[in-house]
Amino acid sequence: MKLRDQLRTHKETFSNWPPIWTSSRDPTDKPRGEIGTLQHVLMNEHDDEVLFIVIEYQGRRYMGAMGFDSSAFCRQIYTVLQSHIGFSIKEIGDMDLHLSYSNQPDRWQGRRIYSTAPDASAVSPSSS
Repeated sequence: MKLRDQLRTHKETFSNWPPIWTSSRDPTDKPRGEIGTLQHVLMNEHDDEVLFIVIEYQGRRYMGAMGFDSSAFCRQIYTVLQSHIGFSIKEIGDMDLHLSYSNQPDRWQGRRIYSTAPDASAVSPSSS
């Protein structure tokens, strides 16, 4: 499945790919689409389900945010994007990926589950 299709929505509220691009220089400058070249990928230190990506497009820098329902999936996308610094956003969106996690919530009975298992849904919490 192409990366753009795996990142289509977050909590069914907005599209993750491509992100909404913003500029700190001009808040009205918001180019759209799979544009530019990936420059940086940043994880949010306060929320392990959010990534920020920085692109360069037409000589300017723009930032976009991506939210995930799963911290494990977020970390996996972070790793993929980090290994594609310098690639165009379109090339990244076109990548055919077979990721081991899905963008499903890492929760069981209201408790977050952190796992290195290939599929977070396969994790079976111990009985309490």
